Amino acid sequence: MFPDSLSHIGPQASGHRIRLPKATRSILLKNVAGEYGYAHCGFSWSAFFLGDLWLIAKGMWGSLIPVVALEIALWLCSGHAEAQHNHPLFTVCCIANVCFAVIRGEYSNRWHLASLLDRGFVRVFDH
Repeated sequence: MFPDSLSHIGPQASGHRIRLPKATRSILLKNVAGEYGYAHCGFSWSAFFLGDLWLIAKGMWGSLIPVVALEIALWLCSGHAEAQHNHPLFTVCCIANVCFAVIRGEYSNRWHLASLLDRGFVRVFDH
C-alpha cells in the first residue's frame, strides 16, 4: 500500500492513534448484500454549492422533497419581494437562502450517514 520508504508511517506507527482534522474524517459502511457505502464527516462544500443535485447523487430521495419545497418557498418569496420592489423582504429572503445553504452544507453528511444506516448499512471502518 505504501512505498517501502513510507511503510513505517501510519495511524498506529507510534503506538498512538493519530487524530485527523474533522474535515478529512470518513466512515466506511457495508450492508448484508456486500455493498459498501462511504460517508464523510464535516462540512460538505458540494452540498453547499450543488444542493438538490448532491441529494440526487447520494440517492437521498426522502430528504429531497422537503429540501426542494423549502427552496421553492424561498424562491417564490424572493421573486414576490422583487416584483413588489420590497427591498427589505428581498434582503431577508437572500439571507435566508444563504443560511439554508450553510445549514445544508453543515448537516448534509450527517443526513447521508443516517440514510445509509437506515438502509441497513453498518460501520466497518472509521478513518
